[in-house]
Amino acid sequence: MSSSYQLTAQFYSEFMNMNILVCCKAVPDPEQVIHVAEGRPEVVVDDGTELRMNHYDEFAIEEAVLIKETHPGASVTAITMGPEAARKTLKRAIGMGADNGIHILCDYPLSCDAAAVSACIAQIGRGRPAGGAPGPVAHGAQHLPQVGRLYMHEIATGL
Repeated sequence: MSSSYQLTAQFYSEFMNMNILVCCKAVPDPEQVIHVAEGRPEVVVDDGTELRMNHYDEFAIEEAVLIKETHPGASVTAITMGPEAARKTLKRAIGMGADNGIHILCDYPLSCDAAAVSACIAQIGRGRPAGGAPGPVAHGAQHLPQVGRLYMHEIATGL
C-alpha cells in the first residue's frame, strides 16, 4: 500500500469522525441592557438580565450541523461560559441540531475575559476543532485564536 494512499485513508477516517466544537457566546439583548446616563450609553448586565445566543454563533451552529449532516460519524458540541442564564444558549444550539452542550458556569464579567474563556475552552475542548465568531458585546475576536494556541488544534473563524 502506498504512503499517499495511507495518508488519504487516515485523513478520510479522521475527517469522517470529527468532533466539531462551536463556541457560543451568551449575550444580553441590546434593547434590554443599554441605558443612557448623562448623555452616554451604559450597558448594565446583572443576574436578572436575559441572555441569548450571539447571532454569529447561530450561523456557526448552522454550518457545523450542515457539515455533520454531510459527514456521517461527525458530531457537534456547543460550549458556552457564563451565568445560569447562559444555559438557554445551549438549549438553542441543541434545538438547532447540536449533539451536546457544555456549560462552564461563572459570573458574566468573567465570561467576557478572553484569556479566561480561552483557557477553559482549551482545557475542555482538547482534540476537537472549534469555530464561531466574537460576540458583539465582548471577546473582540481574541478567544478563538487563543484556544487554538493553547490546545494546538485547527480553528475555523468567520463561518
